[in-house]
Amino acid sequence: MAGKRKNVKQCASDGNAAKSARVVHVTVRVQPGGKRNNLLRTADGGLKIAVTAPAVEGKANAALIGFLSDVLGIPKRAITVVHGDKARTKTVRIEGFTQEEWDKRIAEWATHEE
Repeated sequence: MAGKRKNVKQCASDGNAAKSARVVHVTVRVQPGGKRNNLLRTADGGLKIAVTAPAVEGKANAALIGFLSDVLGIPKRAITVVHGDKARTKTVRIEGFTQEEWDKRIAEWATHEE
């Protein structure tokens, strides 16, 4: 048994080594029911994302994922809400981006909240 566990663990760590460097976890504040989809940088440096969808039956989460997919140019399946599914503050997992790539892309898109 011990040998099997070692092999599984070894395979998992070898297979995920490259992927883990290209995954970003970000915390965002979502504002459902907005006039338009928009990405804002708050005064404290955080991100607020307004989506037009209401906060009903996961529609705002789906809109958030779709909007981030468009902004980042990646498929929706690469974006997952990992914490805060029913809260306005959410942690989102984004595959295929390093932290530096994320920071650069968001700097291009985000406007500053007044």
